[in-house]
Amino acid sequence: MRRKLLLIGLDGATLDLVRPWAREGKLPNLARIIREGASGTLRSVVPTVSPAAWTTMITGQNPGKHGIYDFVARTPDSYRLRSARRDLSQLRTVFGLLSQAGKRVGVINVPFTYPPEKVNGFMVSGLKAPWRGRWTYPSELQDQLRDQGYWIKLRTAYQRGANEESFIQEMLDTAKMRVETALKLMDEQAWDFFMVVFRGTDDALLLWHLHDPEHPLHNPELAERYGDGIERVYRTLDDCVGRLLDQAGDDTTTLIASDHGGGAVLKDVYLNNWLHQHGYLAFKRRESSAIGLRRLLRRVGLTRDMGWKLLGPNNLERVKRLCPFLARWAPEATVTLDEAVDWDATQAYSFGYIGQIYVNLKGREPQGTVAPGANYQQLIQHIEQDLRTWRDPEDGEAVVDAVLHKDDLYHGPYVAQAPDLCLIMRGMSYITNRGQELTSQSNLGPPLHTGSHRLDGMLMAVGAHIQAGSRLGDTALADIAPTVLYLLDVPIPSDTDGRVLREILSPSLIRSRPIKRDEGSKTRPSEFLTDGWSDEDEKELIEHLKDLGYLS
Repeated sequence: MRRKLLLIGLDGATLDLVRPWAREGKLPNLARIIREGASGTLRSVVPTVSPAAWTTMITGQNPGKHGIYDFVARTPDSYRLRSARRDLSQLRTVFGLLSQAGKRVGVINVPFTYPPEKVNGFMVSGLKAPWRGRWTYPSELQDQLRDQGYWIKLRTAYQRGANEESFIQEMLDTAKMRVETALKLMDEQAWDFFMVVFRGTDDALLLWHLHDPEHPLHNPELAERYGDGIERVYRTLDDCVGRLLDQAGDDTTTLIASDHGGGAVLKDVYLNNWLHQHGYLAFKRRESSAIGLRRLLRRVGLTRDMGWKLLGPNNLERVKRLCPFLARWAPEATVTLDEAVDWDATQAYSFGYIGQIYVNLKGREPQGTVAPGANYQQLIQHIEQDLRTWRDPEDGEAVVDAVLHKDDLYHGPYVAQAPDLCLIMRGMSYITNRGQELTSQSNLGPPLHTGSHRLDGMLMAVGAHIQAGSRLGDTALADIAPTVLYLLDVPIPSDTDGRVLREILSPSLIRSRPIKRDEGSKTRPSEFLTDGWSDEDEKELIEHLKDLGYLS
């Protein structure tokens, strides 16, 4: 019988929650996999964000090779930030490699798979796919899913203290809708490899202050009613896992992976303010008339966010045609980085989620001030020294645990686009948020959202090819793709960074199937559907990322 492989993604799932709940009998399906299969931690990437993490998982390559570092990226020849797009890189996914080898592929809701890839099978794009776009391959599948009531993202944004029950119910409804779609397509379509991702375990991190009585924003009254919200999501997804395993059958090997873990956020870090206070970044001292007008419009609420929410994309297009002045002058809800910074007097700046610093480098940034070579290295050294002396005035303890250099983290053709420094702060319980620092004079503040990411995610495996009771070694996200290729007997490209997880595979399989390498002559980059990316698509995405807490 032809062996198949099922990969279930639980975005942000952590063994810190799974293990105790499994022991207590609350997660029976995951508990069975722990008993009968293999399980352990799965190391994520830095910065620990979904676009970089999921792309590493499905390519088997570090961000320096696939080019995806965060939700946003700097626009070339500008300091404006735009949505990061995977079709702007020459990346190659496990989906494409399996398709080229003649395997039938089914993919549902994997983050950062928009635009969808032309696979030998079907793909339904996940997080960062605009509802207006073409988010399935083949395209006709999109109409079928719409008719069945499918949706991509949560339809209810969390508002702390106002809509806990409806937000929890939305996460549960979304999980049930997703699994019903997956089960239907698994039954209707032929497949050798099937992957579906559930994001509820990540979305539920917004409720961490209700789950954790030690969190500084813990609300006992709300916790009495909604403190089990995260557990309810995990229990629902455990049921989804059980149903998928039953549908897949005994001839299927199943991997369950998270792109990162999760835990408490205790403080937001306004890193650009810290850079300003230490003389590395200069804000504009005197406002130009343009910035002054935008500040006035922002103060009275006439922002692009307001226009988007009140008018919607179609009416907004009409306003832009009839009143181009408004489209040109209406500001963002917060001051943007390119507006606020005096770039000619700035050596370093920050944007992104978790904690990244970029040097204002000559030849890379449009108004670069720092020469490559010795000047660059000297600046990096000074910034690192200052970061290591940074203390939180509330407790006198260090803010920064680790300062990681890009050359130590990444290698490949896209290293030039990488952050020059990545920070780990208080075990990732201190994180940055784009834009928020520009509304405060401080460099530390209360958390915008109370739960976020951790470096250690989880991996579980079960099936005929998995050695029961085996333990994972040093395991990272990049190991998933080569392990999938090996299990489906497809050659592994030589430029893959990950390894085959031999320690969890049955000895009989290892003896009978040597690892096949492909030097690259038979593989090609993934091919995506071409689709126009409109201003409205960009706005829809940015608003959704704000709702999820990734942008401020």
